Amino acid sequence: MTRTRPLLMLTTLILGAAALSACSSGGSQPAPAAASALSGATTSTPPGALDSGAPAADATAAATAPDPCSLITDAEAGTLFGGPAAHKAGGSSDASNGSGVVVTENLCEWNLITSDQLGHDLWVAVYAGADRAYFNDAVTHETPIPGLGDAATGDSIHVYVISKGTVLQIYGSLPASDGLQQAAAIAIGKL
Repeated sequence: MTRTRPLLMLTTLILGAAALSACSSGGSQPAPAAASALSGATTSTPPGALDSGAPAADATAAATAPDPCSLITDAEAGTLFGGPAAHKAGGSSDASNGSGVVVTENLCEWNLITSDQLGHDLWVAVYAGADRAYFNDAVTHETPIPGLGDAATGDSIHVYVISKGTVLQIYGSLPASDGLQQAAAIAIGKL
């Protein structure tokens, strides 16, 4: 009987610690580690149980979305402007539309670099994490542009396009009336 008493005391201590742990975490059952220690079983944390809560697809989409500055070269922008051009990264911002999908807008800007500065500029936005539903939501009242990417809409000041699973917006001021469509064709050719 004397050998049983220390084991009983140890079991009581372990169960008491498990109960305290459960109470401090707001639960009513023993912590898994304490329960498995009593039963001799082992536990493992399932993959993803310690994630930050963001879906893995969002992280993958952000990592695989192209850099907007890589979609048009300065020489190509210069051809669209009719003079030499230079670019700079325009930064990133949240472009989520409330659907629960995390979307990040990444921008790049090209400007005409001549002494007269005719006011021509070009912006390319890549919407990392966006899908076809996001594209459809963004272009509900836009005029379709046939033959550009998987689907495209727009006018003389902006073009939205989805191609190869990537949503782009091209906007700005170019001399040719179809300059933005030309820029969009160049950009989607590099996706």
